[in-house]
Amino acid sequence: MDYMYNLGILAHIYSVYGILLVILINFTIIFKQDDLFKLRRFMIIFTPMGSVMLGSAIFTGTILMAAKHLDFTPQNITMIIVGIALIILEAKRSKALRYTRKDELNTYKITAYKILIVEMILIIATVGFVHATMGNMG
Repeated sequence: MDYMYNLGILAHIYSVYGILLVILINFTIIFKQDDLFKLRRFMIIFTPMGSVMLGSAIFTGTILMAAKHLDFTPQNITMIIVGIALIILEAKRSKALRYTRKDELNTYKITAYKILIVEMILIIATVGFVHATMGNMG
């Protein structure tokens, strides 16, 4: 049982790394792209990858909580709230891109940077909080 639980924690940790990687890739592409059509096309292809990473972290977290008999610790509650916040922030960023006109690309970029920075801060702060209060699980 411990082996499987540790494997689940490792999968959860790598899912979080995946989310951070997706955020960094998004930040880089948004920074480099000056063509709204190409940016939208990239996001149509790449956004599901972010959803898969976030879904993977939420799924593995749910499985780990179930393995611990749904123990709602402060760490678990924090991760649940941050997961919901990330979903909302990504929806806002996606919606902003959908309604951006060609002449508003720089305004969208500023909005997207702010959202991505908030997402990264939330993830890093959550990882720091969990690591500080539970120890290194991976």
